[in-house]
Amino acid sequence: MEHTLFSQILDHQDNGIIIMTTEREIVYVNHRVQKVLGDGVHQVFGKYLNCQWVHVESSCCASLYQCQKCVINKGIHYVLETKGSKKLHNVQIDKNNLELAVTMKISLLNEYILIELSEFQVINFKTEFLIRLADKSNDIMFFKDEELKYVYVNQTYANFYNKDKEYLIGKTDEELINAGLLSRELYEQCRIGDIEALKSGHYHDIEVMGDQYFRVSKENIENGVLGIARNITEEMSAIHQSEIDQLTGVYNRHKFEQSIRTIYDEQNRKYAIAVIDVDDLRGLNNEYGHLKGDTYLKALGKIFQEQRHTTFFRIGGDEFVGLINTDCIEPDKVFNSIVSSSLLLGFQPQLSVSVGVSQFDTNLSYEQNYELADRLLYQAKSQGKNGVIIDISD
Repeated sequence: MEHTLFSQILDHQDNGIIIMTTEREIVYVNHRVQKVLGDGVHQVFGKYLNCQWVHVESSCCASLYQCQKCVINKGIHYVLETKGSKKLHNVQIDKNNLELAVTMKISLLNEYILIELSEFQVINFKTEFLIRLADKSNDIMFFKDEELKYVYVNQTYANFYNKDKEYLIGKTDEELINAGLLSRELYEQCRIGDIEALKSGHYHDIEVMGDQYFRVSKENIENGVLGIARNITEEMSAIHQSEIDQLTGVYNRHKFEQSIRTIYDEQNRKYAIAVIDVDDLRGLNNEYGHLKGDTYLKALGKIFQEQRHTTFFRIGGDEFVGLINTDCIEPDKVFNSIVSSSLLLGFQPQLSVSVGVSQFDTNLSYEQNYELADRLLYQAKSQGKNGVIIDISD
């Protein structure tokens, strides 16, 4: 029987097919066998079937003559003697760190031995392979037992603490605090995730470690915690830069629109909205040039960033909007601080702004809230500029 005939009939079978002569020379393996056991006939037997004669490099399964304990050898011998067939269950296959169990049927096909492999089942991955794989990952990986002691850490996590992996094994995060490796703040952050994973089965969040951001995922595995943390510092930096007005350093219009949506979605804090306009910026640019105007805008942006419980956004040109958390601070304190800081700059002509502030009402649309504050802004301008008018009555 020719090899081409084998290929035409058997290459597309779901089951694995091995064909040998009665002298045990392998003459054909189909695609399924190549995929599971190797790329060629030389890789079919030997170590892939847990044979002790792994050093034998031959298309003949020589070990079958030598190993009297081999179940495959016994099966082939039985088939040749009886001219019948033999079915072997749970034959172990060791393939590239993957342990498989298959059903193997051995029978005669004219002058050939036909071996059919079916019911492929993955038993498990070899632990040492997974450890090598995890150690090459740039992600932090660890496993803690039910007492939250480290059972396993990968090399990336050990490098994070600048310690050997063996140093961390068996320790808890409390012990890492005592060793000066973990801050109390970071410990509390980690513990929240551990407890949540043990309680509900999983935990996902973004955590901050020093000046680095990590996307953290934790799962409850056998009453322990499997954790994976990916460094997303560059990603977060890119997102942050896309939300920042490059001239003033405050947030831009896009970020403002996101923040407004958050206020409507959460409705758990009270805010005031402030519409701010730099006085006579157009005249300043006309008289002194745009570089002078940019200097004023940069200085104002820096002052805005110094204010607590308030977030400022540059909407465009000389127009800014502020969102003030009125649960934490009163708007007049914010703008008294801004006026005082602007006077200290000593700019000539003096930097001044006009401001309108109103309570943000989530029962109204954003446009309606903005219009209320904008009316107060124009009222301030009509009264001589460099003023703040606040109306936050309920």
